[in-house]
Amino acid sequence: MAGATYEVTRRSNGQSETIIAAPAAATFTDNVPADSAFLYRVRSISSAGTSTFTAYDLATTFLLNPDPFVIGQRIFATDMTRLRGAMDAVRDLAAIPAFSFGDAPIAQSITLVKSDHVADLRTALLEAFDALGFVPPSFTNPATAGAPIRAIDLHELIDAVK
Repeated sequence: MAGATYEVTRRSNGQSETIIAAPAAATFTDNVPADSAFLYRVRSISSAGTSTFTAYDLATTFLLNPDPFVIGQRIFATDMTRLRGAMDAVRDLAAIPAFSFGDAPIAQSITLVKSDHVADLRTALLEAFDALGFVPPSFTNPATAGAPIRAIDLHELIDAVK
């Protein structure tokens, strides 16, 4: 919007929503700690008036590699551990307890990633989205016991918490 400024708000776990910036441009870069989750909203302010705030947008600061997962690519213990951490950060933001993952911790070269892991990640995420009042993400494949893990299964989880 020409001549507009914007108000950007941020909410982190245990904190109330706060206006953190009033940029004149429609872009803004925030400097926040790693391995955290945040909710953002924005509204425009111009001579025509002040808009309502947008819906909340979820952002996490976890290094979720590789993004995207590709067919045939190895999934490392650190990938799953970070994804679990992102889910728990979102749960913390939603003021619900950390998720009790089935076989924590995942050990490199020992633990095989299973459909149960994907099911746990989805449950952790869906409970957090419900607590936040967010529309739940949809998933391409069911997380059926014994089913193969596909790149899209993990990619959809990463996309939900970016």
